[in-house]
Amino acid sequence: MKWRRTTAPRVAAEPLDQSRIAWLMAVAACALVPHGSHLPGWLIAVAALLFTWRLAQWKLGWPGASGLVKLLVVIACCAGVSLTFGRLFGREPGVALLTLMLVLKLHELRSTRDGHTVVLLGYFMLLTAFLYSQTPAMAAALGVSMTVITAALIALTGPPAAPRALLRHAAWMMAQALPFMLVLFVLFPRVPGPLWGLPLDAYSGTSGLSDSMSPGSISQLSLSGAIAFRVRFEGDAPPARDLYWRGPVLSAFDGRTWRQGSSAQRIGDGVPHTVPGRPLGYEVTLEPHNRNWLFALETV
Repeated sequence: MKWRRTTAPRVAAEPLDQSRIAWLMAVAACALVPHGSHLPGWLIAVAALLFTWRLAQWKLGWPGASGLVKLLVVIACCAGVSLTFGRLFGREPGVALLTLMLVLKLHELRSTRDGHTVVLLGYFMLLTAFLYSQTPAMAAALGVSMTVITAALIALTGPPAAPRALLRHAAWMMAQALPFMLVLFVLFPRVPGPLWGLPLDAYSGTSGLSDSMSPGSISQLSLSGAIAFRVRFEGDAPPARDLYWRGPVLSAFDGRTWRQGSSAQRIGDGVPHTVPGRPLGYEVTLEPHNRNWLFALETV
């Protein structure tokens, strides 16, 4: 008896037709629009430029971005995210990098497998939107976006169908999932702390322990009664009127956020260590606050 080995067609490697590319462009738009209010302006401009370029490539036959151009865009945007947020890990830089990944993936659409990646990135972008707002209006808007993304997933995996039929199918699937969502919302244990549990995010909502301040984010601060630091004086402690503790000074304003200016002094960079009058010795013990500064008594 002879055995013949057959290979099933790889659906994931099928090329994308025009209708599926249209759905994937809609996925990117629905996933990125909810983040327009908190992404840096320069990143919004880059994302809009890359999205428009891909749209013109699809509709007008423009040439695609070369590998070198995409590499330079990735390097420049990563540098911009690092300079804007001071790090590459955390909620804000993480969402910024996900935005960059999504719009660049649109320029890599060759097969159904690439389409699945765009859909998964779209779902994840909708999830990260709840890190900024959990209002009923935001939930309703994200529900509409999720319906569109689910319709795109059906279009990738199922036979060709009219857009209205795909949206109706996706809405029916969302309605079927609603009871399970309500059960999980009531019964699933709440996880204390930030959703991602990253150290740089764990202190972002505590008053007085941030290296930046945006006027629009004041309402998101939560007052904390936890101990910030302890001080042991050598001898008698000074009167309460002289206990003015200086921390970071936010002197640079870019029109949206206050940050430390370039003239911020650091230990060993010209900070006066002696002042006129009786010297005062003390020892400061900081509680963990995940920052790189100390608190000291005012010396001027």
